Amino acid sequence: MPNDQVHRSKRSIAEDAQLALKNAPNDHPDWIVITAFYQALHWVDAFLAKTQRHPSNHGNRNWEVRNDADLKVIKKNYKRLYDASRSARYDPKTYKNRPNEVKRLLEIDLKSVISHIKPLI
Repeated sequence: MPNDQVHRSKRSIAEDAQLALKNAPNDHPDWIVITAFYQALHWVDAFLAKTQRHPSNHGNRNWEVRNDADLKVIKKNYKRLYDASRSARYDPKTYKNRPNEVKRLLEIDLKSVISHIKPLI
């Protein structure tokens, strides 16, 4: 099962992709949203791996976020990122003219997930 080091590497990949996309945010808001979610996912997975929990799919991971005492704090932020990534993935034009919403997902939701989980791992 993946350990924190593996999740750290995957978070780094998602973060690097997001940074590259920020050079042309109006061209790729869908991928910015998707990579933000995957950063959050790997923060959550790193936390869960510390207690030998390794969700095999989004449904199981979402359940953990909703029910784990430490993760409940960020459940709304995580859900917004999850929902946004699905919208962006299946309808890439969703965030084309919504830069403020993309900014909120990054600066509020993703930052909340990171700042909450970082001290826990």
